[in-house]
Amino acid sequence: MQKLNGKTISHLLKSNNITIKEAAEKMGIHYNNLSSIINGGQNYTTKTEQKVIDYFQKYLKINTEQLYSTNNSDILIRLKLAKQPAKNEIAIVREDLIVIERTIKLTTWMDNKFGNHEDYINERLWDIYTTPSKGYDLYDLTLRRSDFFELKKRWNLSSLDSVFNFLSSEDIQELLFRDGFIHLTEDTGHTIISLTEKLGIKIFFISLNSTKILSASTPFFNYTGNSQEPIIFINKNACKSPEEIILNIAKELYYILFKEKDFSRISDYKIEIEPEKCDGIKFAKKILFNQNAFIDFLNKNEEALCYYFPSSWKNNERFHYYNFDERSEYGWIYLIFEIKRYFRVSYKLIFSALHKMNFKNIRDRISEQQFCEYFISAIEKYNQSLSEPAYRLINGEPTENPFNYSIDNLKICLNCLENNKNMDDETENKYDEYKDLIEQLRQ
Repeated sequence: MQKLNGKTISHLLKSNNITIKEAAEKMGIHYNNLSSIINGGQNYTTKTEQKVIDYFQKYLKINTEQLYSTNNSDILIRLKLAKQPAKNEIAIVREDLIVIERTIKLTTWMDNKFGNHEDYINERLWDIYTTPSKGYDLYDLTLRRSDFFELKKRWNLSSLDSVFNFLSSEDIQELLFRDGFIHLTEDTGHTIISLTEKLGIKIFFISLNSTKILSASTPFFNYTGNSQEPIIFINKNACKSPEEIILNIAKELYYILFKEKDFSRISDYKIEIEPEKCDGIKFAKKILFNQNAFIDFLNKNEEALCYYFPSSWKNNERFHYYNFDERSEYGWIYLIFEIKRYFRVSYKLIFSALHKMNFKNIRDRISEQQFCEYFISAIEKYNQSLSEPAYRLINGEPTENPFNYSIDNLKICLNCLENNKNMDDETENKYDEYKDLIEQLRQ
């Protein structure tokens, strides 16, 4: 007869910041009885056992099998919350974690089942690794990953600066970009997506109940060191703007590529809050909008910018000189709108980056906070004075576009399974097992 696993129960309580006393009170059993179960005691009644099961199902959404399990999942994950959840939200986070875990298990099974199936590759039914138009195949993907890991071994990547030097190195440029780091396309968001695609990192847009979860990710290798297909999860209910989506994809990409030790087993998951100035966010901000990319932007858009601002070159100027004082406040607003359209980053990031670059000596004249507050207020006034959208190109064209950087990897996975659910008994049984999850993921 199966017995409750005390270590599993202890971990679940600790990871949810619940004391044995609090749990025992809600279970309706004595503290000593629960403490005995946690310490491996097996002398408890069926009634006590059911109370323990009911508690975990009701308050933490934990399925019964997990309470008896002696095996820890080999799945590794990095999931930190944007804000501290209220006590009644912890169960929702735990439920979302189960959805993520089941999604990983389902798609891992699909990788093994369909990944090398000739029909799926030829018909593009299983082309979840990249956009079809680019024509990468799984063989190229394996070689590219292998080369990337070999190049990493040659570098000491202990700081963000060393990471950027590595990505800017000639070998990585040749392997992943060729057209040049950051300047791969006009939109630096496409640089991030291209990097994920070329290394076979899937991006899943998923609806989770907790808005405290912005994103999550899995690494290239599981707990036992076996290779797996890495995934970036973006919570559609929390990340709604293109700016948020790209920022969080870039953040998770940093941890997948350079911070393997930040991942832990799902069975050991403990709620943690993501610091606002974590290395992943710093990496995302720098890769999406930096001085080199900004200089390139000014040079490429000279004709459009000169329509509004007189232009010339000055000695010892780091930037192509535009006389923004000529149009004063509105001149800057036009510039900021164009930067936002071009880089698809937030206003706050634009103002912060321009201030750090000391663009037009702005840092010598005003603090970063004052700079941000002044132009956010100016943009709001500008918006109110016009009937047209705030986003606009320098030449007046609208720029409000939906997020369209990458194909929906998860949707393709689900369509693949739906189209082939009757191919054999194994696939049919797996579809039935995950039918409730599939319906939820389609939302």
